[in-house]
Amino acid sequence: MLKSLFISSFVIIDQTTVDFDEGMTALTGETGAGKSIIINALEQLCGARASSSLVRKGSKKAVIEGVFDMNDSIQKVLDELNIDGDDDLIITKEILDNGRSTIKINYRTVTNSALKQVAPYLLDIHSQYQTQEIFNVKNHLKILQSFMNHQDDSLLSEYHKHYFEYKKISQKIKKLEQEDLSDERIEYYQKQYDELKDFEYTDEIIDQLEEELRMMK
Repeated sequence: MLKSLFISSFVIIDQTTVDFDEGMTALTGETGAGKSIIINALEQLCGARASSSLVRKGSKKAVIEGVFDMNDSIQKVLDELNIDGDDDLIITKEILDNGRSTIKINYRTVTNSALKQVAPYLLDIHSQYQTQEIFNVKNHLKILQSFMNHQDDSLLSEYHKHYFEYKKISQKIKKLEQEDLSDERIEYYQKQYDELKDFEYTDEIIDQLEEELRMMK
């Protein structure tokens, strides 16, 4: 949960602090009041790309700092990044007027890549046009998986198994189709095919062949 947000010299905002309590918080205001800018600030804390245009005109740098509740998922990522955890998670991002930025997690400097590892456990931002994602085929599997519970993991594993098997066989067929065969090889295959095609058999012949096979074994 997001507990508080500090913004300084970001776009048109001089300086402000927003505190959030449990339950629902609504930000209201006229067009141009800065509601979307607060969302943009939160996106920066989730790893969005920084640029000099985000720094308030006349300022040297913009500062965004968010304080979040800790949870086990966040702690696990911090352990992997060798960052000390606490009761709160504090993320600070400074954007300079030349477009460069620095990021700190619990006051330790990290890369944007590290921030993106933590971001999925911080916020879900649903924008006005985000429903358009449902029409993008690339997102369909992600949407489907979000509705599946852990009991369906075996089904997904089975699908992966059959899919990779199918791909392996498909590649083999493609390779055979593209293989350059010599005239002798083609003649050999054709002869075998003709023999099989012209072969007449009855149940008695099959029994006889199976008996011969057993004897040969």
